[in-house]
Amino acid sequence: MMKTILVLLVLFVSIQGNFAQTPEIEGLLKTAEHASGKEKISALADISKCFYSVDPHKGIQYGEQALQLAESLKIPSARSKVYNYIGMNYLALANYNEARTFFVKGYKNAVIFKDSSQIALYYSRMGVLFENLGKFDSSLFVFNKELAINKSIKDDERTGTSYENIGTIHLNRGEFKTAITYLLQAETIYEKIKERKKLPYVLLKLGNIYSETKDYDLAEKWFQKGIEQSLAVNDQQKAGLGLNGIGIIYHNEGRYTEALAKFDEALTRLNPLTNKNIIIAIYSNIGNAYTNEGKYKEALIFHKKSLTLALQQNNLMGVATCMVNLGDIYFQLKDYVKAGSCYEKALPVFISSKAWSNLLSTYRALVNVNNSLKDFEQSVKYFELYTGIKDSLNKNELNVALDSLKVKFNTEQTNKENLALVKTEAMQVRTITLQRNMIILAGTLVMLLLVLAFVIIRNRLKIMKAKEALELKNAEISSKAEELRITNEKILELSKFKDSMNSFLVHDLKNPLNTIINLTPKQVTEHQIEVVQHSGKQMLNVVMNLLDISKYENKSMQLSTENVSITSIINEAYKDTAHLAEQKSIRLKLNYSSDFIVKVDSVIIERVLVNLLSNAIKFSGNGDTIGVMVESVNNEMLKVLIKDNGEGICPEHLPIIFDKFTQVKAKNSGLTRSTGIGLTFCKLAVESHLGEIGVDSIAGKGATFWFTLPMADANLNSLKIPIPKTIPDKSAFHLSEDEKAALLPYCNHLKNLSIYQISDVKKIVHRIDHKDSENIQNWKSGLLNAIADYNETKYHELINITTNGKV
Repeated sequence: MMKTILVLLVLFVSIQGNFAQTPEIEGLLKTAEHASGKEKISALADISKCFYSVDPHKGIQYGEQALQLAESLKIPSARSKVYNYIGMNYLALANYNEARTFFVKGYKNAVIFKDSSQIALYYSRMGVLFENLGKFDSSLFVFNKELAINKSIKDDERTGTSYENIGTIHLNRGEFKTAITYLLQAETIYEKIKERKKLPYVLLKLGNIYSETKDYDLAEKWFQKGIEQSLAVNDQQKAGLGLNGIGIIYHNEGRYTEALAKFDEALTRLNPLTNKNIIIAIYSNIGNAYTNEGKYKEALIFHKKSLTLALQQNNLMGVATCMVNLGDIYFQLKDYVKAGSCYEKALPVFISSKAWSNLLSTYRALVNVNNSLKDFEQSVKYFELYTGIKDSLNKNELNVALDSLKVKFNTEQTNKENLALVKTEAMQVRTITLQRNMIILAGTLVMLLLVLAFVIIRNRLKIMKAKEALELKNAEISSKAEELRITNEKILELSKFKDSMNSFLVHDLKNPLNTIINLTPKQVTEHQIEVVQHSGKQMLNVVMNLLDISKYENKSMQLSTENVSITSIINEAYKDTAHLAEQKSIRLKLNYSSDFIVKVDSVIIERVLVNLLSNAIKFSGNGDTIGVMVESVNNEMLKVLIKDNGEGICPEHLPIIFDKFTQVKAKNSGLTRSTGIGLTFCKLAVESHLGEIGVDSIAGKGATFWFTLPMADANLNSLKIPIPKTIPDKSAFHLSEDEKAALLPYCNHLKNLSIYQISDVKKIVHRIDHKDSENIQNWKSGLLNAIADYNETKYHELINITTNGKV
């Protein structure tokens, strides 16, 4: 539980900056009003910086004003800082693409004007951006570049910040010893330069580390020290972070009432702030405390609040840890299936972020869940993953220690070499001095010495300038290399996307096109017209899925919601898939007794059902039954379930089955379980209605796809309307004993022919002339339709007449 809190806390405090106070902004606004030229540009840029933690949209506006003024006054050197501050505001809005764009602009401008401070700031901001995306390796790479520049320009404050940033990344990755080393270096620098505003961050992070390692007494001291330092500079936010940290300690010691009091006090201090990540953490903490007290209802309320905020903030690590907390509650409630689902949803984020500590605890939780479900094969799998990471972490700690020894050894060697170089240089200086004295005594060589000195100085200046230019060029090359790497990754993704698209279109458009093309122009029947219409609908459904996915992803799809019967939507969807069902003699069974009224866009939800029913029919056997169930969830949401009895889906494919263009093979078959685009459309459509979608499957036992929709007003659902259990089979009919006897000779001939001998079969069928019998005419129509559809199952069913008179 505590790991969830720590990750969110570190992520929140990673973005350094002076949080704006109203008097500070007012003072800068007055300065900007009366200033002009470069001073006005600087004031507007500082206002943009101050607003990023209060109102990022306003921060962007002031930054753009500063850019326009710099452009009109032709002061391009001032743009580097403005670009960085605008990027900070986009970062606060979680708009990472725009943030990166402005950071790169600031870097390029700084390189042109050789502004090392702004180049270092670019690396700092990119490190924070990568941290927010969970790319900790990339964060370490750019933070180390920032540290090198800050050291070279002897900027103590920014050097301290670099140490703090690097320590924070190691803390996020669970590498506590390394994190302590860097954070203590940051604390030493802040104490030395009396930087009181940034010091509390370091103190609170050290408290986090000792809390994580269960040294609670020492952790509480660091937290208390951080609170006192925060209050000394009237920073209520950092004080709230410290109170939250102490609440974590009390929680881990089982002092839940005291912990809840600390969390409430922290919320009181933090409520006026706009940054929601720490609020996410505290909601999780409160939920964990209630969980340990056995108050699961209250715990679920706070964890769901935390999850909602994390989704709004696009905080992937926050979402993952919220899922772990929900999994813990469901485990306590013995709902092991839900618990396992929550844990598994968190795994991809922890793996991609290399958050080893969180990953260890999640694997351990999955071991316990599968033990409870008696799925010992899965339990062994997760236990092996757990021990593998644990062993790897132990080796990493050893490697860090060895690297530290190597650094010390290399440092000693370098010091010895430097000492020898100093001695050599001293001897050279003495020789030069002697030579100069001789030249001075000689008198005639004085002018030559002056010229020689001038040449040496000029060459050294050239070398220094060339070295500086080379360093800047190397920095630019490194940045370009990083950009090129990211661009290459995008190109590979686009290539895979293109291949998936081609495969998808060929697969989903081939069959309906073949059906239409192979129709003969002669003797076009009503059934053939229905086949053409159905094939056209299949292709239209593919095209509409593609278009709607694009609209949903670009947030341009508008929903037209209405109160509508769920059974009417199911019936309309079945009409669109009835042809597929008839080809395999599949029935649709409605496993519920009363209708419900939902508030949805009926056209969109009908297409969701068409996609799910088509998949269920595709992977069901001939003559199977597809079940549709509807049930109320908390009188607010309606759950719709579609169950087939096909081959099922492998467990490793379940987490990605709704991903865009994902294609998962059905177990033990050559068929495709999902073309990808249809299920992706279903997910986007359901989520746009604030619902959820998922799938439950056991290999070899079919699959159940489900989704939830918002119900209409309770009054509309108070009247329960009975509905039939199945949708009628219009193709059913009966033959009398006389009709059966009349058809028997023809059926005996037909049994000797296969469905693919179409001409021979049709000759026999057309010889049957019983126009006075409606049943025989229906039997002939059904047989001809089966031939047209190449439905071998239906063909044999019709020519094999049973003794009781039914076909």
